[in-house]
Amino acid sequence: MKINLLNEGALAANSAGIGTVTRKVVRERAVEAAVINGRFGQDVSKSDWEQTKRELTGDSNTDPNEALLEPGASATEGGNGMTQSIYTLMAEQPFFKGLNAHQLQLVAESAMEMQFEQGQTIFREGSPANRFYLILGGKVVLESELKERGMTPIQTLGPGQDLGWSWLFAPYYLHSSARALEQTRTLVFYGTRLREQCEQDHDLGYVLISCITSCARCSFCGE
Repeated sequence: MKINLLNEGALAANSAGIGTVTRKVVRERAVEAAVINGRFGQDVSKSDWEQTKRELTGDSNTDPNEALLEPGASATEGGNGMTQSIYTLMAEQPFFKGLNAHQLQLVAESAMEMQFEQGQTIFREGSPANRFYLILGGKVVLESELKERGMTPIQTLGPGQDLGWSWLFAPYYLHSSARALEQTRTLVFYGTRLREQCEQDHDLGYVLISCITSCARCSFCGE
């Protein structure tokens, strides 16, 4: 018998680190899966949806009546408009001021917007580094597990600052944990896909690293 995993809460139980799971998140994750699989975000296939359902629920055998979990016109709500709105949002961020229009579009195709509630874990130390975040609003604390002191705060970040850049550097594991100190709105970027693009387009890789180092310098100097 097929079960409705949304109603049973299995999505929330199997989605640590991606924020509060809603039907909008499920749709966005399927779009992200399309990008990961080398297509534009509007080209969501059935395999993308199956991959998303497996990732969030551990089982693709979901209730067929849960229409918003299935591919189709309603599932790709936004299509090009979704990418365009992300592009516009990114263009407004000082962090990306070094990117030209083409580079900004490439990065936007691997991005989605996500919100985290107060106290919610964004990512955990030691996890694979496959995405990074730009804070649009709210506050995030970076923490590390120390043997004799437990979870210890390292740095507090706010709007315009980034976190999770370990995706760029081997061995691609996160060196700290991140937790929302208040309701926090972010742009999330699929790092593995971008790393592949940077390997093919060295100019894109150079400008992204320049963005990182510039932001890190401003954070260190209190600018």
